[in-house]
Amino acid sequence: MYVGQSGRNAFSRGKEHVDAFLAGNNSHCLVIHHKTHHPDLPRDISHYRMVPVKSYRTPLDRQIGEALEIYNADVDVLMNSGAEWGAGRLPRASVARPNNR
Repeated sequence: MYVGQSGRNAFSRGKEHVDAFLAGNNSHCLVIHHKTHHPDLPRDISHYRMVPVKSYRTPLDRQIGEALEIYNADVDVLMNSGAEWGAGRLPRASVARPNNR
């Protein structure tokens, strides 16, 4: 699974993914995933699908939504680069009272 967000329409963003995959862009998530997990399959985009799942009112809402999807992803393989380093995680804040109050 790859979680992504874009301020543009899904067709335009999907075309960029397809173009990068077919060009064999070695830094693209689909190419990396394909080489790592499916080296025996031909590089054919029909093995993959892109499904828009939500739209947001503001860019900040969209970015928070992506971070939450990455954080809550319950999948065997998450293709987001940087996900293993917590790049999609939301910062947490906490406030504590001093013990003397």
